[in-house]
Amino acid sequence: MKIDLVIKNANVPFGDNLVKSDILIAKGKIAGIVSEWKPDAAKIIDAEGLMVLPGCIDSHVHFMDPGFTHRETFKSGSHSAAVGGLTTVVDMPCCSIPSVRDLASLFNKKEIIEKQSYIDFGMWGGITGEDVQEGNLANVKRSMKLMPDPR
Repeated sequence: MKIDLVIKNANVPFGDNLVKSDILIAKGKIAGIVSEWKPDAAKIIDAEGLMVLPGCIDSHVHFMDPGFTHRETFKSGSHSAAVGGLTTVVDMPCCSIPSVRDLASLFNKKEIIEKQSYIDFGMWGGITGEDVQEGNLANVKRSMKLMPDPR
């Protein structure tokens, strides 16, 4: 296996301790964590004295894009998340115009925000009481047919 990147001398949490380790990266993914790596890699980062943690996921963010960009854009929200150590966010359906309540609005939002995001993202879709009261459930049923069966 060809190692593209080694993050050497990293303090990696292991139980209640920090263990000095070398993190091996191949094809953009962690290929191993070892106590000492001798062979060369295409790139080496010395993390001496630094603690290396896995990225975190925030499954409930309210980024205001598209629609309320005077408050926040997906670019500014995802940048702030990345600076805080997040690698993935899941955006709520109610914080954009239009809100994500059908496939068209889902794909519209995805097209807009995927060009802006600094990190990985997911999106929630939803329905409102208004949808139920007015009998507008066709979009929900159509969307559910596209979703994989979780069983």
